[in-house]
Amino acid sequence: MRRLRVAGHPVTTQREAVVRFLANNSDHPSAAEVWRALPHASRSTVYKTLSLLVSLGLADAVPSPSGELRFDWRTDEHDHFFCTRCGKLTDLARGRVQVTVPEGYAVVRQRVVVEGCCPACADV
Repeated sequence: MRRLRVAGHPVTTQREAVVRFLANNSDHPSAAEVWRALPHASRSTVYKTLSLLVSLGLADAVPSPSGELRFDWRTDEHDHFFCTRCGKLTDLARGRVQVTVPEGYAVVRQRVVVEGCCPACADV
């Protein structure tokens, strides 16, 4: 909340609710899922707050293979695994996915989304 205030953005009850929900949720919810979980918050406020958190570097927007943005409270460099059956997006520790880029390219940030079946869905 302090970073919102320092950046000149008021901290409202609705913004606090969005921040709390995202900070306590490792499921990488979509904006619609955040909005549905906070019935007292307006859709516009939820979407604008998520956008603000990403622009301030307080959250990350992860594009899922379905094209829907999912939101991650973790902003450290890490990759993701997307289950094509259940849609779950799981954090992968940095260095778990190895990427080789052609000579002469300089990697600024690695952000990989691996697709497949999670352990729960692979058993089905």
